[in-house]
Amino acid sequence: MRNRTILAGLTISAVAVGLAGSAPALAVVNGSAVADGTYGFVAHVAVGTPETGGQACTGALVDPQWVITAAACFAVDGQAPAAGKPSRPTTVTIGRADLSGTAGQVRTAARLVPHPSRDVVLVRLNQPTTVTPVALAATAPATGDLLRVAGYGRTATEWVPGRLHSAQFQVNTVGAGLLDVAGVTENQPGVCKGDAGGPALRETGGVTELVAINHASWQGGCIGVDETRRDATETRIDDLGSWIRTYAPGGLAEDHRDDVKMVYSYADGSVGPFTFTTAADGAMTARGGCRTAVGLYNVNRLKTFKGDFNGDGRIDQVVLNGVADAQTLTLDTFLTNADGTCSAGVRSWTSTTFGTYERLLMTSGDYNGDGRTDLAGFYNYANASIGLFTWIARADGTFGSPTRSWFNDATPYWGEIARMKVFSGDFNGDGRDDVGSFYKYADNSVGIYSWTSTVAGGFGEDARVWSVPASPYWGDPDRLRIAAGDFNGDGRGDVAGFYNYASGELAMLTWTAKADGTFNSPFSSYKSTTSGWGSWDRTRFTSGDFNGDGRDDLAALYGYADGSLGLHTLVANEQGGFASPVRSWTSATFGSYASINLAEDPV
Repeated sequence: MRNRTILAGLTISAVAVGLAGSAPALAVVNGSAVADGTYGFVAHVAVGTPETGGQACTGALVDPQWVITAAACFAVDGQAPAAGKPSRPTTVTIGRADLSGTAGQVRTAARLVPHPSRDVVLVRLNQPTTVTPVALAATAPATGDLLRVAGYGRTATEWVPGRLHSAQFQVNTVGAGLLDVAGVTENQPGVCKGDAGGPALRETGGVTELVAINHASWQGGCIGVDETRRDATETRIDDLGSWIRTYAPGGLAEDHRDDVKMVYSYADGSVGPFTFTTAADGAMTARGGCRTAVGLYNVNRLKTFKGDFNGDGRIDQVVLNGVADAQTLTLDTFLTNADGTCSAGVRSWTSTTFGTYERLLMTSGDYNGDGRTDLAGFYNYANASIGLFTWIARADGTFGSPTRSWFNDATPYWGEIARMKVFSGDFNGDGRDDVGSFYKYADNSVGIYSWTSTVAGGFGEDARVWSVPASPYWGDPDRLRIAAGDFNGDGRGDVAGFYNYASGELAMLTWTAKADGTFNSPFSSYKSTTSGWGSWDRTRFTSGDFNGDGRDDLAALYGYADGSLGLHTLVANEQGGFASPVRSWTSATFGSYASINLAEDPV
């Protein structure tokens, strides 16, 4: 097996030629062209661009938002891919047997989860598909079993046929993690480069199951290859069901919705993290389960952050606590369980020398691109200088000690963090989150600054990416409540702001990010009068893809005058604007609005 050639490596430039009008060819070598509408779960995975020397592979949809393929497809200079956003832009086409057509759906790869010991990677799409995923086999194939192997790879006569092809193979041997297979027809089909990651399917009783994916082949019969041997090696998938379902739960596309996170501060010094899970009809349900012991927290000095801190695909919460002595700071991580409840908090950082709680302004994001959410914080020293620190998340969701990567001496240019509203997002689309901040100048003009992250999770110099002079349009920047997210679904982080005009009118504004990391001027979508919405100072926001359409939406927490609470959803559209809010949860008994710490709520 070891001498067989890994099947990844078809260049993107060849793909461009192949799609320009070549006739469909019959293959896997000596296989059959797959009819339109058949095996819709098979995916064409194009990694990189012609300029970066990309390659193409085949995969299979195992969940509306996840594709499985060979990890070798994403290797760079022989190095296995790292978990997190792909290092090169990747386009995934699902449900399109003829790549020159328009059927099916096209997505981009947002996240990679490589298997620790096999040539397998899960690829999270930027938004769910409506294509039906393939079922996962739960039992191993036996010697002599027949499997249907599919792929978009080379044929005997064309480098890129542009058409999905398949053929029947027989299992010769079954090993620990691998299968040996060989074609069964007279002209003996084979598999070629570009077929890597393609599915090997067991079809019995009208049921199609994914048993394995293409790994390596002698490539006999493939164009440009002199070898005559045509048997191949497949990577077993039948025994990876538990690992796959840890990240890709299956089910319908409508199940792929984000939840709202909040922490409730009780008067006895305990806190209770809550998750509000979102149903298909938009309704939200509160799920708690891990209120802490009393007396552990200073409820007047708490900040809450959300993110996937351990990289398991679920959104967790972190609580920063400023102890009553004003010098002790702690970080606790509350991981989320599969049912939406949370686990007990784990303390990962305590400091009595870092500084005071009031001088620290924090946000969360994946700054080093490893698939885990980190923390970043501005610290305003007593002499008015400012430093930017990063707490890198570990695999268990805890954090290392902070490191400073940016510093600015005391100048009127920056002044104090009281003039800042910080947030995080991948503003330039490079796979790592950056840090941004609104800044209010002394004359009430306002600008947005960004700090682009580095591969180590630190930050470069600040850059002003949008600004506007003081005018009646703005009035007072302190009237702006913000949330960050990818509101137009283009893969870059945007900013939304709820603005309270001096007239009493309210408007939702969106700053969408450009490809160069700067921001477009804001535009207004939802508007309201105070009588239509209520009180601006009893409204806080967080973001998430609450309807599973690939765009982040807004959730607005509102505290009514009678003491009841409500969560309202503002669904984002393709431009990054928002529809009118719809109430998704309400309670007269949950507790006090003032005691709720809405995760990542940079008021």
